Amino acid sequence: MASAAHATPITLTGLAIGDPNPAQVVAETTTNGDFLISDIGGNPGPSRLNDVTDEGTSWSYDLSAQLNGGELSQVLSATLVLDAKTGGDAPVTDRLFLDGKFISNPFGGPANFDSFTVELDLLALYGADHILRAVNRDSIVNFGLGNDSTATRAALTINGILAPVPLPAGGGLLIGALGVVGGLRLARRQRAQSRAMRLAPPPRLP
Repeated sequence: MASAAHATPITLTGLAIGDPNPAQVVAETTTNGDFLISDIGGNPGPSRLNDVTDEGTSWSYDLSAQLNGGELSQVLSATLVLDAKTGGDAPVTDRLFLDGKFISNPFGGPANFDSFTVELDLLALYGADHILRAVNRDSIVNFGLGNDSTATRAALTINGILAPVPLPAGGGLLIGALGVVGGLRLARRQRAQSRAMRLAPPPRLP
């Protein structure tokens, strides 16, 4: 039977950074630092991007190096701090996606052409189970935002518990075997000492 190691607390962090004021371009997609900007307005052909209107912003965090092959068993807290900006359309209709699940109006109705910083409690917005699945699926957490707001900086922090790694059954057997060997050696040494005492000549009387 395998035995389990102790669970270990861990803090996972990720940072995506872009230009706060990127130049506008005419294209179907473009990048702004770590962010991918895509036209989602439904117009055929290239469109004007980085004007924060009818466009989507997506980014990812690769947490595999921090997890080092492990998985989370529990999420204690999860926050996303965004430097965001809105365009000139209707940012109240926007959505923030975390691995396929979205929340509407994530910024509470900001004004048009506004820039701001907001801290989002992902645990409250998406739930621990969804975040756990997002992290453990392939250690890459994906976000998306659109369509009349964008992010220029996004800092992710997840506090959780690493799932304990079970020790191989052979490890426990090896420990037991070493104990048995040690016991046999002690018994053998005690028997040898007892035999030596029996065979020793009696002390000579003065």
